[in-house]
Amino acid sequence: MNELGIIILAAGWGRRIGMSKALLPIDDTFYLHFILSKLQKLKIDKEIIAVINTDVDLYLKNNNIAINTVLNKNPDAGMSS
Repeated sequence: MNELGIIILAAGWGRRIGMSKALLPIDDTFYLHFILSKLQKLKIDKEIIAVINTDVDLYLKNNNIAINTVLNKNPDAGMSS
């Protein structure tokens, strides 16, 4: 059986929209949460991790949203940061 794990790259800053893309509103939630809920419905038995920036980290903490994350403290350095 193939093992599947997922990493969501969500540390990007939307300069043209003036906010983190992961926090864009969609339906009754925000983009990162929307993606996570869709993935969880697939019942993947491996870990799902989101790479986030400090704005997303603060939002998750302030709203008591518990997901596995890795914090990119310097997302302006690009995808390799």
